[in-house]
Amino acid sequence: MSSDGLAELVRSGVSQVLHHGFSQESLISKMNQAIAFQAQIALERKSGPANRSGKIWIEDWHQDWVVVKLVGWISEGSQFPKVSRAPTQTAIIFDCERETGINSLGIRLWVLWLKSVEEMGFETIYYENVRRQMLRVLSTVKSGFTINQKINSFYMTYYSPETNHEAEKLFVRGKDFDEKVMKLPRTMALGVKGKEEVFVIDELILNYLA
Repeated sequence: MSSDGLAELVRSGVSQVLHHGFSQESLISKMNQAIAFQAQIALERKSGPANRSGKIWIEDWHQDWVVVKLVGWISEGSQFPKVSRAPTQTAIIFDCERETGINSLGIRLWVLWLKSVEEMGFETIYYENVRRQMLRVLSTVKSGFTINQKINSFYMTYYSPETNHEAEKLFVRGKDFDEKVMKLPRTMALGVKGKEEVFVIDELILNYLA
């Protein structure tokens, strides 16, 4: 089945697609996974934002790369653009500055779309201005691809143990981190409403960067 056909199945809420023979144990496992997935979808629709139709479009076209912009909440209502590749283009850059979240169906559509990008012959995917939830997604799906994927910049979340205030700081490849070293401060002192607070790093996000 084509990626477009699979994408339409995802949008309609199909949880599992079986392509070949399977045992009774495998069928039971697939059914349990489908039930759990449908429960996750129901929970996300209940607790997620009212507008779940995030936008993805081609922002810029260069000789060597394509820039794709992600805005809003990425979900089953989001339409992914058709990307063509010129012979000199080896990379896609995803700008996630205005991306606010992604749900389970959005992740499945995202993976299908990335596979189509990979099949076109792009060599590298760069992610810029990545926030917490997309970091989590990238950490879980990147192993399923042969295409090289790199995070050029990301926002680290810090929080105040005393007030639960949160703050974000942008870290950039080549300046704050590289392939081997993460020079991330564990604490930051910030002024909040005329008072200085000590913010500590969100250790959970560090796990996504491992």
